[in-house]
Amino acid sequence: MRNKKFLIVKLFYIFFYPLINTYAYEINTNSIIKIFCLENVKAELAKNDFKPQINFEEEVCDCYIDNISRNISHDDSISECKIETKEKYNLK
Repeated sequence: MRNKKFLIVKLFYIFFYPLINTYAYEINTNSIIKIFCLENVKAELAKNDFKPQINFEEEVCDCYIDNISRNISHDDSISECKIETKEKYNLK
């Protein structure tokens, strides 16, 4: 009986650990990307003397991460998010 439980735990670990580990890696990677994104958005807003609405930077970076996650290139992600944000907030 004890060997059976050990076998079940071992099989669970073998099959599910890579999935859990990959998920944790993606979360960490997205967190790092989001930190850099937020800093870049804030710098661009400050450079243009623009006072954003609440959660503006978060929405822009969420859009960027979503696009990158769908294998859209860096430059295309930025362009698409700028267009989406301009339309949503009625910006020039």
